[in-house]
Amino acid sequence: MPATADLTIITASMPSRIKILGELCASVQAQTVAPANHLIAVDWRVDGFVATINRLAGLVDTRWLMVMCDDDLLDPWHLATITAAAGWHDIAYTWCRSTGRDGWTPNAEFDADTLRHTNFIPGGAALIRSDLWRDLGGYRKTADWNQAEDWDFWIRALEHGAEFVCEPKITWTYRFHGQNLSLGELPYDCK
Repeated sequence: MPATADLTIITASMPSRIKILGELCASVQAQTVAPANHLIAVDWRVDGFVATINRLAGLVDTRWLMVMCDDDLLDPWHLATITAAAGWHDIAYTWCRSTGRDGWTPNAEFDADTLRHTNFIPGGAALIRSDLWRDLGGYRKTADWNQAEDWDFWIRALEHGAEFVCEPKITWTYRFHGQNLSLGELPYDCK
């Protein structure tokens, strides 16, 4: 049995995405370091991603939380890698591979000035200190329905004095499949 990390993964999903949610759950179960919890909510009432994630985050009682999108996948060593890198930092992230969107990658070393102008930290798979999440009030619904809740959180974290760390290793998969908000096709998703 793998060691357990003091972290909770939170995932919002929609009824139409149960199959891909199952694929994510299998990747969580395959971790070499297990999360303490994986909280999942299927948004049957269509409250939206931000409301659903914030409701789940309110249940977290571990030191760390990770917002994980239902359509992404973790490599078996993701949690071991990111928890080792986190140390005393407030937010830790690793790099990802992307599928379904040729030539696109967000991967970049941390730079606060660059982050203020462009989001290079995908919201999924980043480790966030739970007390920082609570201090900042979690995600906020933004005027731009196309994905900015994670970037908005990073900017507020910078303004709060949060410390970021990047482990420049690819440890997860960011999947594009025609139903991602970041491609402008659905009014609900974590990307």
